[in-house]
Amino acid sequence: MPSTLRYSSWITSGSLLLHKTKTIANLLLSNVNVSKIASQVEESNILQIRTESGRKKCIQLILNRIKNVNKKYLYYISNGTFEESSLLLLLIIANKNRIFGDFLRYISSEYINKNIFTLDKKIWNKYIDQCLVVEPSLNKWAESTRKKVKQVVFSILYDTKIIDKKTLAIQTVRPPSIVQDFLNEPENEYVRACVQGIFI
Repeated sequence: MPSTLRYSSWITSGSLLLHKTKTIANLLLSNVNVSKIASQVEESNILQIRTESGRKKCIQLILNRIKNVNKKYLYYISNGTFEESSLLLLLIIANKNRIFGDFLRYISSEYINKNIFTLDKKIWNKYIDQCLVVEPSLNKWAESTRKKVKQVVFSILYDTKIIDKKTLAIQTVRPPSIVQDFLNEPENEYVRACVQGIFI
């Protein structure tokens, strides 16, 4: 990461974006040059985003997430089952953004490891208080930024069915073999630690 700060608010640029990510993953699998994907997607508007600025923002976010992902995993993001593609994408996002990855680890340590399988409504505030110890600069985030980060983080967890939106119940997951392969990659040690407890 270019910043020396542990936490970044760039996650507010978009949530899981599974279907849009599948489209761009398919282009990468087709060996379309990364530098040409943006212009190709923007011209055709295959992502069906109304504004030009919105298209550019979405394309850049997705490319930043997956452009360097091994094609073995790109294939399953593009063509796998919902569980395979959504969980792979969740792990990629967690690897890229520590405020999300550390939240997964917080759920494991403070809830699952204590046999608590429903989040309470104050979990985000308690988590941010812990983050402030590690990164006091979070105090400089505007309240609107904090709310947006929370919204996107929970949206990803709802979309991947890790958290039930109505009850806030935690759904532990037995990951498909391709997801386990991803976790076993040496460079994914951080995210592997994040989902211990959530993935069983």
